[in-house]
Amino acid sequence: MPFKHFLTTSLNFERTHQLILQCLLNDALFLKVMTGISVSSYTVQLEPLGGLFDIGIYESNETYICLIEIKMWSNLSNTQLERQWKYLENQRCAGIHILLGTSDLQFHRDANYDELAEHTYEHSCKIGYNELVAVLDKFGEMCDPSLPVAVIACDYKNALRKQADSLDDAWLNPTAHRHFQSYSAYSKIKRYLLDECFYIYSVNNAGGASYILNDDRSWTKFRYRGHDFEIYQEMLDLQLMIRIHGAGIPNDIKNKLKERVIKELTSRDKYNLPWSFESKSSKYHKIAFFKPKLETLEDCQYVAEILKFLNPVIKDIVRTIKDKTLIINNLKS
Repeated sequence: MPFKHFLTTSLNFERTHQLILQCLLNDALFLKVMTGISVSSYTVQLEPLGGLFDIGIYESNETYICLIEIKMWSNLSNTQLERQWKYLENQRCAGIHILLGTSDLQFHRDANYDELAEHTYEHSCKIGYNELVAVLDKFGEMCDPSLPVAVIACDYKNALRKQADSLDDAWLNPTAHRHFQSYSAYSKIKRYLLDECFYIYSVNNAGGASYILNDDRSWTKFRYRGHDFEIYQEMLDLQLMIRIHGAGIPNDIKNKLKERVIKELTSRDKYNLPWSFESKSSKYHKIAFFKPKLETLEDCQYVAEILKFLNPVIKDIVRTIKDKTLIINNLKS
């Protein structure tokens, strides 16, 4: 079977990318193009350090000179990322995170900003579809096209481009999987939120997987009628929501809080958004929600503006409705 035909059926598997990159990295020229590292003798290892990374470049003096993580469809969690960048820092080793599939959509990178580099304190960097294709392009220009490694690189590059285009356009494809639709749309919205703290991730609930664009800065704790609550905004499965969480609290208290939040929200909503306030599945947790139109990049920018607007609105609502007892007691003392 020609290699390019093999890729049409296997490119969705992370292991495929690991093995192809192992093959390519065994070529010293490709290693230099991809990492900037030029060494005369080295070994490419899979699953080094007990699986802490997916690929390790091991120099003859028994030290790692580059460690590579590959992610495709699963979330790159903060816990995993912290564990990896701390190892890179301690060992003074270069790191690369190759993010493909929906993982590429999780972290933004353009000519001016690498979100993953910021999260790892520049101990690693993101290589997504755009960056990996550019590496393969450059390697192809410098390499003898008749060599087997050049053929592999060319076929791999073409397959990556096709997969990248499919995922990038998934937000406009009504037949695409909800996972792809959501991440594709969120990545477009996030372009206009780079100065904020929005994160794309998935959660698995009893009813199945949900896909989230979460505003980390909107999470606000408060007390209402003697009970602890937390309010925040997020997009879940392409719906924008304001949600409240409070464990073990009587329904009558939660209902009064919901009514109060709705009143305060509608009075502050300069966009006059078409909110819904009744949810059969989450009556007290899902306070307000609506599904915005997402058909153009202008729509995505508009949603980003709404999210930025709602963050201070949520905090202002909390200041208005929270219990004032602690403040009064502090004044008395």
